[in-house]
Amino acid sequence: MNTLPSLVRHTADSNSAEAIDLIRPVIDTYWVALNQDLARIRDTAGQASSIGEQQKLAPAMLVLLDAAHALHGADREQAMMATLQSGAYRLPFLLGILHAASEAPAWRRLSPLRTWCTDLLTRLLDTPTRAPGDWSISAPGDFPEAAAPIFREFLRSSQQQSLTWPLAKAGRDSIQAWIRHHGLPIRCSVLKTGSPHKLVLEKTRNLFVQATRERQAMVQELAWLRSHAD
Repeated sequence: MNTLPSLVRHTADSNSAEAIDLIRPVIDTYWVALNQDLARIRDTAGQASSIGEQQKLAPAMLVLLDAAHALHGADREQAMMATLQSGAYRLPFLLGILHAASEAPAWRRLSPLRTWCTDLLTRLLDTPTRAPGDWSISAPGDFPEAAAPIFREFLRSSQQQSLTWPLAKAGRDSIQAWIRHHGLPIRCSVLKTGSPHKLVLEKTRNLFVQATRERQAMVQELAWLRSHAD
């Protein structure tokens, strides 16, 4: 994909209407394929690993934006950026695009995306920090089929730290796999008494460690964006 912008510029400079008509659909094809890759990563990888995997695709998105600008001009690139600002993309991925562009000609053209990320980070940091006794966990995605209301309420509860839940083996396996998949700060064990056996879930202090790290990362990213403002 790295050769795409130069190929597009060469085509545009040729002033060949036929060549331009042939290459324009390539950009749309790459756009669709890249978004499909992002969705696949989101749906199949755990939360922490999917963020890292999506960030690896950020330079490819920058290449695509450059290609769109070279062939279609600002309108097509701005339309793509409007989609990136729709809320459907994870913030670390968008920041990855900006980091990749920080020393590139596209930096000034990405001003709308920079402003959008700056505003979002500002709003997120304006929210109160997690209170010392707040044990609530936001569900990172769709719940597994075995997730009864008792499990959902356990996650949402700011006070409940543990749950002992009689559950058949298939359900226990499904819940534990979902927790591991998303890297949630919950310790799982099985109490082998009664029938069915009981799944024991305990929220860990890592919940607060993660919250602190995420907030520190947002502070650093906001400072970086402001230091690189036009």
